[in-house]
Amino acid sequence: MDTRSIQIKSVLTLKEIYGPGHIFNPRTSFQQLGWFPEDHASIDFMTGRELVVAGDMPVLCSQAVTTDVVINLLKEAGLEPASERYVYSTAGEYREILRNLSKGNEKVVLQFPHPAGELNEKSYSIQPELLAYLNNKASIDQLVPEENRPFRSVITRLSEIPHPLPIVIKVATGQPASGGVGVVICRTEEDLRYACQLFKDAESVVVEEFLPIVRNYCVQFVVTAKGKILYIGSSEQIVDERGRYMGNWIDHREVPEEVILTGRKIIERAKVLGYVGVAGFDIVITQEGDCYVLDLNFRLNGSSAALLLRDRIEEVYGAKRMCLHFFWNIQCDFDRLIRVVRQKMEEGRLIPLSIYDPNASPYRDAPGYLSGLLLGDSRKDVDHLNEQLIQEGISVY
Repeated sequence: MDTRSIQIKSVLTLKEIYGPGHIFNPRTSFQQLGWFPEDHASIDFMTGRELVVAGDMPVLCSQAVTTDVVINLLKEAGLEPASERYVYSTAGEYREILRNLSKGNEKVVLQFPHPAGELNEKSYSIQPELLAYLNNKASIDQLVPEENRPFRSVITRLSEIPHPLPIVIKVATGQPASGGVGVVICRTEEDLRYACQLFKDAESVVVEEFLPIVRNYCVQFVVTAKGKILYIGSSEQIVDERGRYMGNWIDHREVPEEVILTGRKIIERAKVLGYVGVAGFDIVITQEGDCYVLDLNFRLNGSSAALLLRDRIEEVYGAKRMCLHFFWNIQCDFDRLIRVVRQKMEEGRLIPLSIYDPNASPYRDAPGYLSGLLLGDSRKDVDHLNEQLIQEGISVY
């Protein structure tokens, strides 16, 4: 397939969501990782995932996701990376950018609150206290309808954890969290001991019943700067046995109406509190057919960019099934990665969304990373393509 004439535009850009006078910053602070993977290279990689849906909105991002090779490959795929970028390489450069932004009149759209002093509070588009409250897993009790909450309790002493197993334990915090790092599924006493050690310094944790899940959705909405609520779609989440997020199926399998309605009730409550932006809610269907909310993410989610691009991709490629792999861990050399990606692009099977080049970073020993969409006629077809990539040295993280 000749990709040179293809244009894949977002149905709604970040500029259209947040309005003029805003800068998008997807990174957590270097100073405080919170409940994140303790890996600055992978966190820097995540600063590239929304470049292709930003529109005219400036984006703060790592040098390693914006090299000429990376940007040119995204353009070859028909995507439009943000042309205005605040680029850093080191922690010092990142903090200097924040200091300079604090002196201006533009608002910074932070996905994760930063420690006091790193960014002038007048520069926050959403005040950090509201961000921390909305993203705290304990706040589900106030934001989610009672009938859509699993049995759960917020406790301050881990010795109070009820039995029997299995149960799910989640840290209750306003600190940044992502990827299931602050969540432990306890099936055995050994799992429980691990959770007690992991959360021993946490002020409180949520103890939640373990549910027999048959469908797991990330249901996403937008509150625009003009106060309009928009449903941008749902993706079916791929989660491993430990509860770690691995990617999403992006297709048009019917999403239960109750799932979307529940998400709408949550975003309406958040709008009243003053929230503006993208939000994704982890909503599941159990074997009994019940609908429960497991997590609230008031920020762009792993599959947000894919959902915003989905309609145009389906129109151009005629893809019946798409799978977002958020983290491919690159075991081959970077030049080979680019060749493989370009080949699969020409075959109409892969659309890269973000690429991390460790050679352009301070972390030269880190692997390369790739996020992208696999396209196929069926889920089996997509799985086969993923197996081919694994053989090429590109494996799911």
